[in-house]
Amino acid sequence: MITVTVGQAREAKIAYQKTQQPAAVIELPYAKNVVETAIENYLSSKGARGNESRGFKTFRNVRLEDTVSNDMYFKVERKSQNESTVYLFVAPVNENVLARNTESNYGVEQAKTVLNNLAPSAESSNLDMQLKTQQENVSRAEKRLRSLMDDGADLSKRKSNLEEKILENQQLQEKQRVEIERQRQQLADLMNKRRS
Repeated sequence: MITVTVGQAREAKIAYQKTQQPAAVIELPYAKNVVETAIENYLSSKGARGNESRGFKTFRNVRLEDTVSNDMYFKVERKSQNESTVYLFVAPVNENVLARNTESNYGVEQAKTVLNNLAPSAESSNLDMQLKTQQENVSRAEKRLRSLMDDGADLSKRKSNLEEKILENQQLQEKQRVEIERQRQQLADLMNKRRS
């Protein structure tokens, strides 16, 4: 079994509609689509639904464990093919985040906790996607084998037909040789009559 080492979330700033918001950030060793699926699965299991808005996935009125409800703003950036950077900032429900005091570190600790808890969900999501991909690979390979087997059966049938035609052709050749020999004999008989 492969174990994946994931770093801990740390404090950061993220640009949101021309403001700098205090946030948490974590780097995960998974593709962007895997991480986005993990976020969806993680928060939908908590009863939250997300909406896309200006490059962020926003989950409104999310209550996790013992915390008060908050709005959560996620941004996932592709770092490489199999690495992503996830930003999260948290705001009180329905707060106008553009008017907030950006010196405030509201929700950063909660955001770090959420991102740290997200890592196992991302690993699970990655495994699910790998399983799905591998199932598709197996299915394609099986389909290819069935196709090759069908082609093989067709080729065997054609080979059998060709072998029959070759045998028939050889028999016709032999008959033709006999016919030629008979015709030659008649020619020879006629030539002998002419000489006599």
